[in-house]
Amino acid sequence: MATRLIHPDFPFTDSNGNPLASGRIYFYETGTTTPKATFSDSTLTTPSTLVTNAIVLDAEGKLGVDVWGSGEYKLDIHTAADVLTTPSYDPLLGFDLSGRVVVNTIAVLTALVKAGLADTEIRQVEGYTTKGDDGGGLFQWSSSSTATAETGTIFAADEGGVGRWIRLLNPYNEVTPEMFGAKRDWNPGVAEGSATNDTAAIQAALDWKDTGTFGSFTVRLAEGGYKVTNTGARILQIQPGTRFIGANLEGTRLKCAIGSTATAFIEDSGSAAKVEIYNMALAGELNTSLTSGLRLGRRTTQFGAYGSLDNIMVRNMENATAYDLNTNIMDCGKLYSINTKDGLISQLAGVGLHVAAFFPIDYSGTGLELALGDRVDYYESEAPAADTAIPLSFLDDASVGHFLLSVQAGRDVKIAVQFDETAMLAPVIEQTTIILTGTATFGDSAAADDSGTASSGGTNSLTDTTKTWTLNQWRGGAVEITGGTGPGQWFQIASNTKETISLVTSVWTTQPDATSTYNLYYFIKKVGGGGIPFDKGGVGPGYSLDNLTVYETLRVKELIVGASSDNAGKTFEARVAVALDFPPVAAGNKQDLTVAVEGALPGMGVDVTEPTGFSALLFTKGFVSSTDTVTVRAVNLTSGAIDAPSGTFGIRVHGYV
Repeated sequence: MATRLIHPDFPFTDSNGNPLASGRIYFYETGTTTPKATFSDSTLTTPSTLVTNAIVLDAEGKLGVDVWGSGEYKLDIHTAADVLTTPSYDPLLGFDLSGRVVVNTIAVLTALVKAGLADTEIRQVEGYTTKGDDGGGLFQWSSSSTATAETGTIFAADEGGVGRWIRLLNPYNEVTPEMFGAKRDWNPGVAEGSATNDTAAIQAALDWKDTGTFGSFTVRLAEGGYKVTNTGARILQIQPGTRFIGANLEGTRLKCAIGSTATAFIEDSGSAAKVEIYNMALAGELNTSLTSGLRLGRRTTQFGAYGSLDNIMVRNMENATAYDLNTNIMDCGKLYSINTKDGLISQLAGVGLHVAAFFPIDYSGTGLELALGDRVDYYESEAPAADTAIPLSFLDDASVGHFLLSVQAGRDVKIAVQFDETAMLAPVIEQTTIILTGTATFGDSAAADDSGTASSGGTNSLTDTTKTWTLNQWRGGAVEITGGTGPGQWFQIASNTKETISLVTSVWTTQPDATSTYNLYYFIKKVGGGGIPFDKGGVGPGYSLDNLTVYETLRVKELIVGASSDNAGKTFEARVAVALDFPPVAAGNKQDLTVAVEGALPGMGVDVTEPTGFSALLFTKGFVSSTDTVTVRAVNLTSGAIDAPSGTFGIRVHGYV
């Protein structure tokens, strides 16, 4: 393979930094004084112009022409008088324009003889074990260093003793598994047995710790398939303060090798504080030992805080909970699970898990198990098949007594359930749910979301030429004929155009006409038939919604577990700006302040915006502690007391009433 050895404009200088005018450059076979051919073109067909086996520099100490070669060389640099100016560069892969000597691999780097190295000298390494494997980089020689050598950022010379090669990282102090030897080669078309086991390299990257400030440590993954496996409790372990970032959801794939006996794919090291994981897929490859995909906050009673998850796929773990959380993970983004036993289980009641969107597909157990105060803004679950029950489980906080699970559909479904504390085994159904069939008996619903008079009716459609509806705006909703021809009919809506709605597999009992008045509803309420069966699960406050039968994709928007009221289903939002001055917060402790917010109810979501200049080492959260009262909590996870400045905080309370 052809390699440009020296750029035409590379400036050679003498010991005083002056151009090495008319200097002479010799190329030899590595370890010898046998000349080795060089070329002026990348096809290696035109030999370089030589003067007594040397390439002569111009008046500026430059070659002025390309020098190409193949493989490694020994390089000697001579003055115009043919006197050697520096020790030989051996082996040499080339020079870049900045003057760094380029070598092929880490093994070549560590094999360099220390006597020929100048302190702070920099070498460019092309790969970890092979050129181009993304494990190379810039290394600086520190002749006095005795730092502990490892497998990614600090290397000792092969001859031993004092002196280390130190990897120069980017300004963000990011490391990659490739820096520790990962190959990322389990890609489509590659058999598992032919792929490299990257577990040790990824774990070494996760165990490496920047010496800078807490929370600045990032492990970055590239696109490709990393093969991982383990026989211990977990495949990979992540430290507090670690940012684990892939390239994109499907591009970065961590794939579990067949035969792994680990029970968790990724688990924290004892605290999930400030753990951030983004942009990757965790593929279990149907290993039956896995019982958790991401298991955070389970190892100790200390829950993690102020971290986040976003754009993650957990798939093909048929015995696993995709997201097994006991942690306050703030502002999660999109989470996906495919072919897992359970979707997401959160067990830290009162803290408030917030997920922007969750998409579980083809699971056989619990889709969502949420604690009081948890919030999922959007939930979309694809039913495995018609007539298949999709269980959703929800935990109750006994101190509250009952809660409202308010699931507002993306125009498809709404669930609101109240548990009566005095009769836990006989819960009161405050408002039951939709079963998406065309034959269910529907009763009275909430106020209509739209109404009008039909222009005409088809066998399973209704047209109103005065409307300008958005395409499929009413999909999953219901139409009720209220007067004129065919009153009293309720049917589910399959789709709609600008002015026509179509029914789901049904035909009108009495076809409407231009005299028919109608109401449209985004949500349908099924009544009669015993409602939804609830079974108490285990000991203590906990119920499962076991028989929600879904015939097509279930989409849910703004799912919140919170306290119920007599007026379920209406959205609520309040914003206030208030000056707060927290007392000093002791190490590992918290301070609470209360704010009056009219209309706030326990279980509603609370967003807190900190003022500019507030301490970055404190994190804040808010929750509705009682009716009309929000508690703002400042938590100190550091080892020293923090006295934060006062300032104006923004408080947003939102939910259903």
